[in-house]
Amino acid sequence: MDSNLTVIAPPVSSDATTTLDFERDVVTSTTISARGDSTLVYSVESVRRSGSSNLNTLIREGDKVLAVVERRGVLPDQLSLHGSAPLNLRKWIKSPMTSIFPATFEESGRKYRWKSNNGGKLQLYSDDRASGAIAWFHPSRLTFSSDGGERTLQTACLSLRPEADRIRETVIVSCILVLQKMRAKDKKKETSASRSE
Repeated sequence: MDSNLTVIAPPVSSDATTTLDFERDVVTSTTISARGDSTLVYSVESVRRSGSSNLNTLIREGDKVLAVVERRGVLPDQLSLHGSAPLNLRKWIKSPMTSIFPATFEESGRKYRWKSNNGGKLQLYSDDRASGAIAWFHPSRLTFSSDGGERTLQTACLSLRPEADRIRETVIVSCILVLQKMRAKDKKKETSASRSE
């Protein structure tokens, strides 16, 4: 019996003003679209500069470049936001030395922090808000029917409350950077585990 795959978008949270759906759960190469607005599309693309082993990640809204991340190997990674001069990525989005979380950044004088829970879900909090996340990322999830014949893929999405929607571009960039850091750490663990076997 052939397995069927049904792709569905996650349900919209009632307190989210915007939900952004990820075409793929690969944060180095994906398209992100606003649910209900086919004209609002973001893209993430990673390319190697010619003559270099460095990887650049471009985050765009349509043709407008929101951010360029240059992964430089031995040297500190660089981030350019909206065409600004490059700055040290670790100075813009900060994490403890021994962990990824909380990952913090500032925007317009306000502090924000990404936290993670089990299952890879990320939540963004503002230091101005007493309680509750202002944005949350749900990774894609594959489920199987009890008979094993039907597979359902719930795509990844980023939901934003009004506070996060006001700084949407920064939320998208910071979320992608945190997800990339998580994936790099997971990949490093897998590599270390396979070497020790």
